Amino acid sequence: TGTGALGDVTYVTARNPGRVTTIDAWLARNHLPAGTVETGTVSFPLNVAEDNKVADIEKVLRANPTQSFVMFGDTNHRDPEVYTRIRSAFPSQVRAVIMHDVKAVNPSRVAGQELVQNYAEAAARLLRLRIIDEAGARSVMNAAKNEGLAITDAQIDALITTHRQ
Repeated sequence: TGTGALGDVTYVTARNPGRVTTIDAWLARNHLPAGTVETGTVSFPLNVAEDNKVADIEKVLRANPTQSFVMFGDTNHRDPEVYTRIRSAFPSQVRAVIMHDVKAVNPSRVAGQELVQNYAEAAARLLRLRIIDEAGARSVMNAAKNEGLAITDAQIDALITTHRQ
C-alpha cells in the first residue's frame, strides 16, 4: 500500500492481531491477492469496532491519497455503516463497495453498495465497473466454482455477458 501501485491490496479488520494469524493462508487458499493486514484493537462491542475500523481505513486512504480503492465487506455486522462513512469522507478514492449479502438488512444500510451473493457475482460487478477485465472475472468465477460454488460454465458465461460493457 505504500507505493500506491495498481494491484496493491490492504485488508482492514476490526479484529485484534491475535485473531488474524491465519489470514495469509486463507487468502492463498481462496486465490486472493496477498496484502498487508491492518488490524484493530477490539472486536466488541460492535459500535466501538465500527469506529476503530473507520479510523484504520481512513489512515490507509490518507496515506495513499492518489490511489483508488474497492471496499469489500458483508452485511453481518457493521460493514455497511463503515463503508458508508468511508465513501462519504473519501468519495474520490472509493471506486466501489462490494457487500456480501449474508444477512437480510434494511436496504437503506446498503444504499449505493453492490450487494452480491457470492464471489462470482462480485467479479461480475467489478467487470461491469471496469475494475477488472473479463479474464480476471472469469478467473475469480472459476476459482469460486473450484472452491464449491454451485455455478455452471453457462451461468459464468451469462454473468460475463450481462456485465460486459
